Amino acid sequence: MKKIGLILFVAIVLLTFGILVFASGKNDKELKIKNIVVKNTNYLFDYEIKNIINEDVIDVKKDSINIIKVYAKINSNQYIEKSNLYYDDENLIVEITERKPIAYVIQNKETKFLSNDFKILEYRKISNYLDLPVLHLIGSKSISELNNLEKLFTFLNDSKVKFLKSHISEIFYNTSNSEVDFILTENAVKVKLGYSKDWEKNIKKLENYWLTISFRERNNINFIDLRWEKRIVIS
Repeated sequence: MKKIGLILFVAIVLLTFGILVFASGKNDKELKIKNIVVKNTNYLFDYEIKNIINEDVIDVKKDSINIIKVYAKINSNQYIEKSNLYYDDENLIVEITERKPIAYVIQNKETKFLSNDFKILEYRKISNYLDLPVLHLIGSKSISELNNLEKLFTFLNDSKVKFLKSHISEIFYNTSNSEVDFILTENAVKVKLGYSKDWEKNIKKLENYWLTISFRERNNINFIDLRWEKRIVIS
């Protein structure tokens, strides 16, 4: 009898617990979202994200929110690479991964940004100053066709060629053959860097030369050609 009573007691406890969990889950679904919390924005303002989904979320029950629609609206912003959505009580949490501008691009006389995943972004004022080079594309190929462009920016950000990152103001990229020229920030000297297979070797030649000459000598230079095997051409 005691064993039957114990089993009956355990069954009642489990049933009660199940009912409470079910009721809690049901009540959670009935909760209305009162606030949108946006995380990890650097280039966008939080209100920009909130404004496009407010009507789909605020004062709407959780189980009535079309989360796929909300997700699509958020990710329609070209500065957003991906997002993650989840609930926290009466809050909808929106975690953002933004595309990062890595260069200015001139297209049809308009200034735009090139992003870290090589998308063209509409130019916008950024609260923090961005010290980025200007990229000029020479030729008819589009960004999506330029396989070596990613290689170029990986090279520019390589710790072994820090000289480049701190000295370049403009980049000229030939879309037909991937040949690269650039303008040195100091004195606006034009440099012919050459083809991708020679980039690292050529920039080392430039660094060894540039850092050993005087400011007076630099002021007399207009053009540097690094494409020669064992010499640098200067004018």
